[in-house]
Amino acid sequence: MNTIQFAVVFTALATVIAIGPECAAQATKVNADEAMDGVFDIRKAAEAADKLAPEGARYCKWGVVPSDASDLDAAISRFLLNHESHVPEEFPASKMWRVSFVAEDLANQLEMGLQLCNARLRFSDGARSVAAAAKPVLLKLLDATHKFDVMAYQQTVWQSRNNEKPENIQRDFGGSRVDTDDITAAVREIGEAWDVARKVMADADAAKECFHDSSPTKPLELTELAKLLDYMTRAPRSANYTPAANIWLVAIEADTTELEISTILESCTYFSAEKKKAERLASEALSAYHRLKAAITKLDLLALQQTEWEELMTRNRILIQDQ
Repeated sequence: MNTIQFAVVFTALATVIAIGPECAAQATKVNADEAMDGVFDIRKAAEAADKLAPEGARYCKWGVVPSDASDLDAAISRFLLNHESHVPEEFPASKMWRVSFVAEDLANQLEMGLQLCNARLRFSDGARSVAAAAKPVLLKLLDATHKFDVMAYQQTVWQSRNNEKPENIQRDFGGSRVDTDDITAAVREIGEAWDVARKVMADADAAKECFHDSSPTKPLELTELAKLLDYMTRAPRSANYTPAANIWLVAIEADTTELEISTILESCTYFSAEKKKAERLASEALSAYHRLKAAITKLDLLALQQTEWEELMTRNRILIQDQ
């Protein structure tokens, strides 16, 4: 993926940040039909990825894929449709995020398959053909998923208007929100994983053993992560509640770092079969990618838990008001 391809994802990220949790009062709920259009764009890309599997297994040694477009279909039916066929007028943000998780798994799976093809590019016309077909499919899958994430984030922000005083929600309705210490630990873990990845990227950029098709780019700065971490460490513990929207903003920003490290992985994998330094850097980049992915997944799960808790509190409040 080159700089132009990154621009697609960064544009989506800029849209997310422009919404911002501070704009909750102005945020509007997501149109259900638009959200379904978005998720079906993901589905088309997932189906295209499925079609690559036989050739990927033949020329790039792809194993049996653990998930495919049918898993996405199941998630869509379970979380976004009524009675598996009807689109409701609106759906909770948490349901959108659960569908996004499946899409992200499919993208990660295709990314790892592409890297297996990249290791064989110079020795196999078949691997070269699969890689050439897989790259645009991966880009479409990532782009569609990020656009859907923007809508899921918008829905989360819209829902948060009902949770302006979370301390009162906890007191009145009970329940268990995500512990601030857990969020802080997860955010720091992403920061540490990104620091490791940045070092690998710098080493790879300077290595003649890795293939470079463009000038080195400055790694992304995790500004939203830094802001959230600063807030959580400075605010009094009694008032230190972190809305789900704020956590998701960091998670979406961090997702783009996976793309950056994957480009370094690709550049070093190209010569990894014959150059030891390229092989070492590719191995380090792969390790950094997996560490970063694991850290982001941990924060994703905390954000989902916080989202579901906020939705539960809102339902309880409405129920009491109706009574």
